[in-house]
Amino acid sequence: MTTYRIVLCTAATLLLASSGQGAAGDDRLMCRRGKGADVIAACSKLLELNPGDAGAFGNRGDAWYRKGDYERAIADYGEAIRIEPNAVGPYVGRANAWYHRSEYDRAIADYGEAIRIEPKAFVLYVGRADAWYDKGEYDRAIADYGEAIRIEPNAFAPYLVRAGLWFRKRDYDRAIADLDQTIRLDPKQATVWSGRAAVFDAKGDYDRAIADFGEAIRLDPKRAIAWVGRGDAFDSKGDYDRAIADLDEAIRLDPNNVGFYTSRGHAYNDKGDYDRAIADLDRAIAINPELANPWSHRGVAYGHKGDLDRAMAEVDKALRLDGGYARGYVNRAAIELMRGDRDHAKADYDTAIKLDPKIAADADVRKVKDAL
Repeated sequence: MTTYRIVLCTAATLLLASSGQGAAGDDRLMCRRGKGADVIAACSKLLELNPGDAGAFGNRGDAWYRKGDYERAIADYGEAIRIEPNAVGPYVGRANAWYHRSEYDRAIADYGEAIRIEPKAFVLYVGRADAWYDKGEYDRAIADYGEAIRIEPNAFAPYLVRAGLWFRKRDYDRAIADLDQTIRLDPKQATVWSGRAAVFDAKGDYDRAIADFGEAIRLDPKRAIAWVGRGDAFDSKGDYDRAIADLDEAIRLDPNNVGFYTSRGHAYNDKGDYDRAIADLDRAIAINPELANPWSHRGVAYGHKGDLDRAMAEVDKALRLDGGYARGYVNRAAIELMRGDRDHAKADYDTAIKLDPKIAADADVRKVKDAL
């Protein structure tokens, strides 16, 4: 997850719980407001005097949390909860600690208790949404991000993360709607313009994708992924020279990115410059021979050059590397059509569409379908 983590200090929420105890004033002030080891030492002294001091347990838990000692933090938060079961801070602190230990069910349970106590606290819904997200329960994450947005409709991060989830679910219109909101809130974020461009590209709305990638490039000319995104969109529109120009710039900015060479190799394939396509795909495979995509596209290039045996070997290699790679089946279907094997081509095309129905709208996929 890239969304922010929340740290809600327990000192404020437990101030009343600890204010009436008779520990030394300096220790109490250090326990509440100090840093690092000083907090732990001061809170420990207070707890020696009064083992029922919930505030001291909570503050020491915060200190352990900041040190990355989540086990001790969890133990202290647990004691604070035992003493003051309706204080929100220790639940949040413990939830954060569980989260960092990847114990998402326990984190979710503690965020739930915190929400029970403070049902209008924006950060609690964001924290629980993050845990649902990392657990892979995307619909529940969407629901909690939605509640966070309802409470704070001008908060940037929940819109951005929820847009990514809509995109993952291929609900492109809702993804665009959330990204519209992030742009409204902060129109100078190149990342967001690139994100919305990627959604437009996935929808096949290449003109809007090109426009948004262009705005991302204007805001951040060194953002290589925006150059490659716009290049891919130009390629999809059949404007191969502009595609290659943008991909040249992406590679200049990031000369060891396997995906960029693969994209330019694909553009050269589409342009019919198969030798340059093979050269780029050679480079991509040299950088990372375990990725299916460059093997598959290099197979297409060899197929167009008439070396059908090598072409078939390359696309087979791609599918051995990634048996769920839908476009690999389309590319193999194209090679099979070149070999006159229509039956196997149709079977591979059908497999591709079953794996990823959305690719049926792509121009090169339609070409294969029309040839069947």
